Amino acid sequence: MLNRRSTNKISVSGDTTKKISNGLSNKRRGNNNNVRRERKSLPTIVWIIITAAVTLIVREYIAAHIGDVSTIDFVPTSSSIIPSSRVVGPPSNFIVTGKLSSYIKVPSKYRKTFFIDPKTSFRRTVIRAFRNRGWRKSEVAETAHMIWDKVVLAKRFTDLKPWQRYDFIPGFSSWDKKDNFIKGFNKYKSRHPEKDLYMIPETYLLDKKEDREAFSKRLYDNNGLSIPWVLKTPDVNNGQGITMLGPNSEELDDVLNKVEEGSDNIIQAYICNELTWWGNKKFDLRFYWMVVSIDPLIVLYHDGYVRVGNSKYDESDWSSTKQHLTTHTYLADEDKGTIQNLKDLVREHYNNNIKTLEKKIKLDPFEHIRNQFKQSIAETVGAFYYDTFGQSKKKYKPQNGFGMYGADFVLDNDLDVWYVESQAGPGLEEEFDFRVEMHRDLLRGMIDLVDEIQTKLENDPQGNVLPLQNQAGWDIVYAGNPDKHWMYHYDGYSRSKRKKGCTISDNVKGKTEKTNFNPGRKKKSSGGVLNPDAIR
Repeated sequence: MLNRRSTNKISVSGDTTKKISNGLSNKRRGNNNNVRRERKSLPTIVWIIITAAVTLIVREYIAAHIGDVSTIDFVPTSSSIIPSSRVVGPPSNFIVTGKLSSYIKVPSKYRKTFFIDPKTSFRRTVIRAFRNRGWRKSEVAETAHMIWDKVVLAKRFTDLKPWQRYDFIPGFSSWDKKDNFIKGFNKYKSRHPEKDLYMIPETYLLDKKEDREAFSKRLYDNNGLSIPWVLKTPDVNNGQGITMLGPNSEELDDVLNKVEEGSDNIIQAYICNELTWWGNKKFDLRFYWMVVSIDPLIVLYHDGYVRVGNSKYDESDWSSTKQHLTTHTYLADEDKGTIQNLKDLVREHYNNNIKTLEKKIKLDPFEHIRNQFKQSIAETVGAFYYDTFGQSKKKYKPQNGFGMYGADFVLDNDLDVWYVESQAGPGLEEEFDFRVEMHRDLLRGMIDLVDEIQTKLENDPQGNVLPLQNQAGWDIVYAGNPDKHWMYHYDGYSRSKRKKGCTISDNVKGKTEKTNFNPGRKKKSSGGVLNPDAIR
């Protein structure tokens, strides 16, 4: 357990309670004793009532003006740290209602029944969660209250009864593929130039002439050759389709010749100055988000876990792509970390670098990065509202859909978050005990929330579905529609434009792993790409 080392540092123990400094003066001790004597003059019950009333008033004020809150698990001791609470949803006076005048109720004999495709990955994990919540397994999808399929079946969606719920939302490919993810944020930025999409790394799409010209200018006119880049094929995962291009390497200099116009590749600036795991290993983060309802639209965020690479982190060595990855999940010595591990790491890093970090981080450093995660998911909803979440496709019934997804992030030493991609299929492997517990919380919360919102709409279609009673570890980040919505925003946060680059030595090892170079493939249609400069 990591302990506070000075009065200007943050305790990194997850169960810390507020401690009184041993340095209190005798005068203060005397004053405290007087207070205790005065309190004894009133019945204990009176003090309890007064304390409870004040606490209630304060929490109601915060909820009305800031948002619903829950207690965080650290005690700030640095004079620059402002005590804060975790915002878990909109203000208590924000109203979210259904779009329809009435909703068909689930027939009583089918309520809380579920169907799961026999070929579904992680089938036992999902079944266990449903049964824990009191649901009954159905052998047929046609009459099941909730349906969980291995693959997306569009026909299934069109045949659903209004009261059925299906773990699929049409249009998810608009953000699930790496190139579409970037295109969507480009369009979002063009619609909202005031947006600071600080979380998106500098990225270029190589499928059209104007984008290739922008990247060429970056390489040869703006010092782009002197930094590392990552070439990605959009629709593969687990570290596949990734090529590291070392600074000043022949492969980087020749990449536009190797990757033909019309290919589906993207190229992204390598995230430098990364925060590393204990043992100086590279890591990234898989966190979760859920569209619990389309009508009305409600999207939530949940903490996830850490994926630790199997190699020492070295910004000067580009001889192997694998040592810069954390998602090649079939290597035996790859590790995983819990959310508590991450909290301890982040707080330890803050304490070790407090002179620089306390200037910009004014709250618990873990809450600081969590807020960036939450805003990233909220901006995803805004960026892809019309492609996915707004459900303009009339052949689909918006009230039927829900979905749980993943989001991948990288942290740097400034405790700034970088949003790498979103995943429609985040995986539910349980090779570690902590993931069994995490999936239990994720899935049980999902089931309860979908059912809660549906029940509220059945009973009172125009009533406010908020607050949600079954959020548990889920935080609302978006509720409503573009005309009237609440969207999480990390107020007061801004990112420095002057970021530390990679530590590039004169003798860069290996330059680039040539055997891993992947020129991609041509696409039939590029689909309206915007200038990647918009998201720098």
